[in-house]
Amino acid sequence: MKLHQLKIEYDAEQDRLIMLVASTEGVELRLSLTRRFVKLLWPLLVKLAEEASPRIRTQANPEARKALLGLEHEVAVSKADFSKPYDASTASERPLGDAPLLLARIQTGHDRNGQPVVALHPAEGQGVTLSFDSVLLHSVCRLLQAAVKKSDWDMELKLPGTEPQEGAERGAIFAQLGLIPPLMQAVADLGYEKPTPIQEQAIPVVLAGRDLMGGAQTGTGKTAAFALPILQRFAPQASTSTSPARHPVRALVLTPTRELAVQVYESFRDYSKHLPLRSTVVYGGVDMNAQINELRRGVEVLVATPGRLLDHVQNKTVMFNQVSVLVLDEADRMLDMGFLPDIKRIIALLPAQRQNLLFSATFPDEIRNLAKSLLRQPAEIQVAARNAAAELVTHVLYPVAREKKRELLSYLIQTRGLKQVLVFCGTRIGANRLAHQLRKDHIQADAIHGDKTQAEREAALADSKAGKTAVLVATDVASRGLDIEGLPQVINFDVPRSSEDYVHRIGRTGRAGLPGEAISLVAPEDQEGITAIEKLIKKRIERQFVPNFGPSARTVAGMIGDEPRRKPLREREREPRREPSREPRREPERKPQDPIFSKPYEPGTAPPQPKSESPQQSKRRQPQVAALLGGKKT
Repeated sequence: MKLHQLKIEYDAEQDRLIMLVASTEGVELRLSLTRRFVKLLWPLLVKLAEEASPRIRTQANPEARKALLGLEHEVAVSKADFSKPYDASTASERPLGDAPLLLARIQTGHDRNGQPVVALHPAEGQGVTLSFDSVLLHSVCRLLQAAVKKSDWDMELKLPGTEPQEGAERGAIFAQLGLIPPLMQAVADLGYEKPTPIQEQAIPVVLAGRDLMGGAQTGTGKTAAFALPILQRFAPQASTSTSPARHPVRALVLTPTRELAVQVYESFRDYSKHLPLRSTVVYGGVDMNAQINELRRGVEVLVATPGRLLDHVQNKTVMFNQVSVLVLDEADRMLDMGFLPDIKRIIALLPAQRQNLLFSATFPDEIRNLAKSLLRQPAEIQVAARNAAAELVTHVLYPVAREKKRELLSYLIQTRGLKQVLVFCGTRIGANRLAHQLRKDHIQADAIHGDKTQAEREAALADSKAGKTAVLVATDVASRGLDIEGLPQVINFDVPRSSEDYVHRIGRTGRAGLPGEAISLVAPEDQEGITAIEKLIKKRIERQFVPNFGPSARTVAGMIGDEPRRKPLREREREPRREPSREPRREPERKPQDPIFSKPYEPGTAPPQPKSESPQQSKRRQPQVAALLGGKKT
């Protein structure tokens, strides 16, 4: 039977270790280990771990299939009965939490498939044989190491074969979160030095199997906060088999946009490169046949956008019967885009017993209402203020006349020598027009928005990351999930309609501890939106004026803040009132009157009327209409 749960704790009163064991078939044991027995047990676990290490052993080791290596506890072996196999029906008689049984014998080895096997025999009752995989065995060793460190035993336990490889020391601090060696190595390969606050708090909660509502400002590593623990939870079921039945969908991750879906999938792929776990991504705008082939091969982690996922459900190309983890990433954006009905349809297809994780950069009231209906007693983690902007981003505002926005943008890019800029527009047509106008100004620019095909969007994004395109003009479709490493500037060509969208836009810069700059081109009619943004981020944005591009002087003064403001009412009340002057009132001087214009109107003689013509003269002058129309002349 397979191990379901294992805990090892130090009992200071009795000076012993308490091992709590539970199998997938409901068998539960609570065993006691003395200091001397742990010292003898450790070499056996080390040998088994070395032979089962995924970096050393790529297939079953024939030498490890010999007879089980036995280890007996001198005190308890005389009381133990090893003649009968373990009977699972007696498990309820001694559940976890009862007085611990003294462990009498432990046997280790491999089964016919080369998987590690550990047989535990208590001093009373029957023993249990548990099968491990290589990853889970390393976790057991680390649990034993951690328990011994908490004791006052003069014992140092080292596990050969699991020392970090070259560069892995950068990710050694992740070991404190309980990550297994394959994940620690993947983290080290990516250059992670220490976990972010959201990772420090979320990873232990997800590993414990609890529902979670996690929030952090964009660019702080939310993806790793749920991807790493999910992969660790699935590591015991990892299989190198090519059979699709051994790779069912166990985790479903929903994202609002294609770009975010691809980014999350790439994170899962990079983190699991030392584990035999598969992942894939499905989204709209591309052919479904390639996605169907990937799903038929079998994947443990499926990242999807809601619309395309329902297309696969309708075609019966995906199964959810073994999904145990559901992740809603950027849930607030999905609600803004109208995906709530699709999300409810997908949730109705999932098993009732599952872990639910809801991650978002912001938590408006609508998200909290969704969380109440979806999550079960969730842990809530908020590592930054709600809707907070990135701390490493500097904010700059340029007052400009609306008709001169494009000219000012070209001026800033050329004079400052900006080589990699993300510019946000309010509409798709505006994004295309702006990119075209920038190219006329000899600036390499491209547009990315929802009307572009997926291939065009990926090509534009790749050119921007490679430095081939200096300016990438985007709509708000890119304000979530778009990750351009080291992006120095974000420019708001159009002020966002929602102040919360401003936070997500500028979140594309100032990521991973690097500084960034958020520039906003503000016309007079955008002033109300800027006021709402400053209220949200609780910061006054610095105003900078560029001559020959701004609106009228009075408008600029109001936008910059130099216009004299009326004093508050309290200050005006404190000022002494001015007493009315007692000097005699002077009559205003009358201006001299014009004698012509001041003279009243007098009726005069009417102008001469023109003389009326005689009937004969008028008749002669009448045009000959009949002649013109071809009639008979008279």
